[in-house]
Amino acid sequence: MRGLIVALLVASASAFTPIRTRSRGLRAAAATRRPASSSVTPSMLGVVITGGANGVGFGYADEFLARRHSVVICDVKDPAAAVAALKAKHPNGEIYGVQCDVSSTEAVDNLAATAKEKLGLVHYWINNAGINGGRRAFSEP
Repeated sequence: MRGLIVALLVASASAFTPIRTRSRGLRAAAATRRPASSSVTPSMLGVVITGGANGVGFGYADEFLARRHSVVICDVKDPAAAVAALKAKHPNGEIYGVQCDVSSTEAVDNLAATAKEKLGLVHYWINNAGINGGRRAFSEP
């Protein structure tokens, strides 16, 4: 089972590899959307990951940091330990954490404001937050 999860994570993360469009690549398109005064290179995109303090969300954050993107993670619990672990693994990476219950409009507004402040522009917003509702079959009510 663990091998399957790792394979899914790698396959999912590879979906975020810049792809070519008809006339130009994603990097060129991202560069044209930024102000000329921006110090961020086109390869550094802003990423927000809800539920990013553990599990698949943590894996996404790890992969985006490995690709030199700036990341904001949020979790219903304090994500400080996850941020510290990711900073230790990617010392030159930009990783920020926000405690956020995505069922609260005010908390999500705070997350968005923090992401805008830290990242400037958000290129990917990954809604990964959720809870496991139990171990029953889908056919059960």
